[in-house]
Amino acid sequence: MKKRDYLLLILITCIVGCKPQVPDYYNNGKTKSDLQDYIGAIEDYSRALAVDPYNSTIYLSRSYAKFYLKDFNGVLPDVNRALSIDSDNAVAYNLRGQVKSMLNDNLGAIADYDKAIELNPDYAEAYSLRGIEKYNMEDYPGAFIDYNRAIELDPAYAATFDNIGMAKSKQKGYLGAIAYLTKEIESDPKSAQAYYSRGVCEIMLGNNEKGYSDLSKAGELGFTKANEIINKYRQ
Repeated sequence: MKKRDYLLLILITCIVGCKPQVPDYYNNGKTKSDLQDYIGAIEDYSRALAVDPYNSTIYLSRSYAKFYLKDFNGVLPDVNRALSIDSDNAVAYNLRGQVKSMLNDNLGAIADYDKAIELNPDYAEAYSLRGIEKYNMEDYPGAFIDYNRAIELDPAYAATFDNIGMAKSKQKGYLGAIAYLTKEIESDPKSAQAYYSRGVCEIMLGNNEKGYSDLSKAGELGFTKANEIINKYRQ
């Protein structure tokens, strides 16, 4: 190897070896965030982005750190940047929906939750948050349907819904949901999900036989969990 080439190799090795490593900054940021040192986490995420300004994961992580600090206006530029790099990130849409909700942009929040659910149809948290948003806008049927779906995906959400005041309008919510679901069944008589949800609504209103009938139909259409609910309420 020529001396010039050897020196060039040493120079390249030094440049690569001395270059700040994105994983180090990012991992330090994650550690600090886990310890609730969000200011320190933001500093490390910012260092990582100075080296790698096209990393959507780091922008999203910094967004969360700002969110936990209640810097909602500061979150939006970062989460928007993350989505400009990766437009199929359901988590980013879900976070942006929460920020818009905090900034009283209810329709904007619902639009983002819609997109998160479109990208990930099993996103329980997005259904939960969209249900809360609809509830606050007095769309009780829509709220109930989202709550119900969230609970199906993750039963842990059931306790949360008991605490948000839905009981105040439960009767109105169930009746509205039944009307909505009946129209859905009329347009799609094979919708097991619609029969299941309407059955649960009927049972919540004390109309057990109607509820069991809908749940049985849902079971026949392939929604096996409906049979578990029947057994639960008949005990």
